[in-house]
Amino acid sequence: MNPSAPCSQHKWLICNHHQHDQQQQQRQQQQQQQQSQLVDAGLVAAALELSVALVRLRKLRKLTRRLGFVVGRVRREVLHQTVVTDGRPLRAQLSKDEVVAIAHGVGHGIDELLEAPVHAR
Repeated sequence: MNPSAPCSQHKWLICNHHQHDQQQQQRQQQQQQQQSQLVDAGLVAAALELSVALVRLRKLRKLTRRLGFVVGRVRREVLHQTVVTDGRPLRAQLSKDEVVAIAHGVGHGIDELLEAPVHAR
């Protein structure tokens, strides 16, 4: 027997070790693909959330602009217009409960605008 030649048992071990390496590489590739897919899915979900947030922000900007016009108009009316009956400014005519009711109505309207579908803008 040649001492430098590997015996059949060693050839089998070498072959088995090579096969084990290939299987391990395949498992690593599969894990990397799965991780990549998870990252891609996470990025898509984050992009969708960002898109929805931007739409809501645009709605809020429009709403803020509209409310600014309305508040400005109401403020001018309240400060400058007087009620004919007794000559007092309109703000003196409103009770605290009426002011709270108006604020509640405005808040409810804001909520409705924010919950409206995007295409209904």
